[in-house]
Amino acid sequence: MKDVKPEAFSAEFLAKLRERFWFVDQDPITGRRVFFENAGGSLRLKAVTEQDQLIISLPDSASRPNKTARWLGEMVEQGKADFRLLVGAKTGDIVPSLTASQAIFQIAGTIITNVPGTNVVTTRLEHPASYDSVHYYAGKAGKEVRVAGLNKADGGVDLAEILARIDRNTSMLSVIYASNLTGAVLDIQTIAHEARKINPDIYILVDAVQHVPHAAVDVDELGVDGLVAAPYKMFGKRGFGLGYISDRVARLPHEEVYGKTKDRWAVGSADPSAYHSLSRIVDYIAWIGTQFGAGDSRRDRILTGMAKISGHEQFLLQRLLYGGGTRPGLKKIAGVSVHCVPDSPTHRDLILAINIAGQDAPASVKKYQEKGITVFERLATSSFSQRILQDLGLPGIVRVSPMHFNTIEEVDLFLAATEEMASEPKQ
Repeated sequence: MKDVKPEAFSAEFLAKLRERFWFVDQDPITGRRVFFENAGGSLRLKAVTEQDQLIISLPDSASRPNKTARWLGEMVEQGKADFRLLVGAKTGDIVPSLTASQAIFQIAGTIITNVPGTNVVTTRLEHPASYDSVHYYAGKAGKEVRVAGLNKADGGVDLAEILARIDRNTSMLSVIYASNLTGAVLDIQTIAHEARKINPDIYILVDAVQHVPHAAVDVDELGVDGLVAAPYKMFGKRGFGLGYISDRVARLPHEEVYGKTKDRWAVGSADPSAYHSLSRIVDYIAWIGTQFGAGDSRRDRILTGMAKISGHEQFLLQRLLYGGGTRPGLKKIAGVSVHCVPDSPTHRDLILAINIAGQDAPASVKKYQEKGITVFERLATSSFSQRILQDLGLPGIVRVSPMHFNTIEEVDLFLAATEEMASEPKQ
């Protein structure tokens, strides 16, 4: 995990970048608005959808030999290759699914039910797809589930908490890369390295759905056996999830059509439009890289593009927390609580969990909406956030999740709205 220098895009470049997105500052239902709910599904690239009608209208199967079918087939293969470049996967297989959650269940189930061992390790920070898949399949396999606790100060999980639960009989570690509730980023490379000192044979599965849109990822460098991402969290469409699996996972017994290659997991006909959209996402990231002098390699352009995305987001994060000019940041606004961000915060994704004194989270979200700002509440009554919020001792939070296409001006509008809301008389 590498710290990133906060560095904002120029206003000129950001304007050019924002032109590539649908509904960047308004939508057809609510009109003008600031969209700070990207953890729930980011803005969409125009290029992602521009050929949808043509592609889905064609009757041809991508596996057929005619010219149109070959065009569709090449689209699928290019999408797979681009996903490999995006996550740094030189070997292994790519697992397509309708959702990232389904991919997690499929990969976790295959590992837990086929790999010897008596226990599986996970954390309290996990998304329900990871946490529940571990419990479900461990129950079926008769394995103990060991759960590392939450660090309430920074909203992450300490390395020692995870390692203390791993032994030579641990078949799998399932761990989240970054939380879509607290913004905490875990040091996956160090976790994997240290875990394998205890058990060299352990399988490691990473939920990277939240983190992949915000920073460069390299599964070979991380040394993990599985990693899952969701295009809709990074400027793409819903209804498509992708997982990477290592060669040794690919060779495990899994659902398959007999007679096909044993280490290939895709079953059935691919949706070319889904893979087309993925390639357009990678094109966009690579385009950013070229604007900052990246070389001829597509992977190099991706790495540079993601580094610049991270730099702008870290700048926005600092602005949100500490303000700029005469505008105070959230840490300085009386009546605002910023959760899981210590005084010297470690590197984290651009997600903040806040509360305003005298207001419950849904009331605050409604007031933000009235001011033209889209954020979202996460509540302890929801299965998607219950476990983490209970551990933090919070009934709910307002989740604020901008992205690299958001501007300094939008951050300042949000800070002004927050300051105004915090100064309102308490009921």
